[in-house]
Amino acid sequence: MSGISQVTLGDVGRGLVRYWPVAATVVAILGIVAVFPAPDRPAREAAFGTWQGGAPGADWNGEGDVGGDGGVTAPPGFAADEPQVPVLQPAPRPAPGTGPAPGPVAAPPPADRPPPAAPPAGFTPGDGEGSGGTLSVAGYGWAARTGGTPFAHVGVPEGTMPVGNRVGQADKVSFVRLSGDGTVLELLEDAEGERAFSGDPSVVLCRILDPTWQEEEAMPWSDAPQWDGDDCVAGVRDAGRWTFDLAPLGEPAAMAGWALVPGPDAPVDFQVAFVPA
Repeated sequence: MSGISQVTLGDVGRGLVRYWPVAATVVAILGIVAVFPAPDRPAREAAFGTWQGGAPGADWNGEGDVGGDGGVTAPPGFAADEPQVPVLQPAPRPAPGTGPAPGPVAAPPPADRPPPAAPPAGFTPGDGEGSGGTLSVAGYGWAARTGGTPFAHVGVPEGTMPVGNRVGQADKVSFVRLSGDGTVLELLEDAEGERAFSGDPSVVLCRILDPTWQEEEAMPWSDAPQWDGDDCVAGVRDAGRWTFDLAPLGEPAAMAGWALVPGPDAPVDFQVAFVPA
């Protein structure tokens, strides 16, 4: 009888007892393989990474074919003939300072300004169009209802020639002697001497009758020289500049002088202060 036939059931039982751990391990592995399928592609990519460059069909370093003649094989879990999808890279950003230049910024409009308190540089009296020459103030004085008292200078900037009304009657008047061969006199206002509650100021220039009048400031009203109310020209006001055209009245500089007085249509309460020029 052969050796195989001499193996008894007791020998088989003793062998199973000795090798049962190995048999149990084999059975467990087979059960895991049967229950859990192979990991899909995303899981494999997460485990082994993705292709980072090269043309389709290139190896994992961008050189040669995957599993081809180059001898480079795919990582575990990847088939050599499986198509590879490159990872999209972000578009390059422009270098700092190379963007489009900013558009022009419109400058803000200039703010409105009050008329100057004194003649601007280069201002020449009587330089208006059609003046025919230059007229300037050679001397001046003024009278007030409160002349001779400390109240006369209230509201009158120093060195100016005031003209105004109070309660509907003349309150301040000024007098000028002119020089030059022109026929147009131009005067500027001092903004600090302006007073107006309603209406636009109105001033006329009238011929003085007495050539002996004194060039004094804040003189009493009774000392003011007389003027001819029928021999006057109205001043034209434009942004603080007044123009008096004396051409219809002869030679202005040859006259005894001129009185700056409120016009017949002046507001009942106003004042302007002219800068001698």
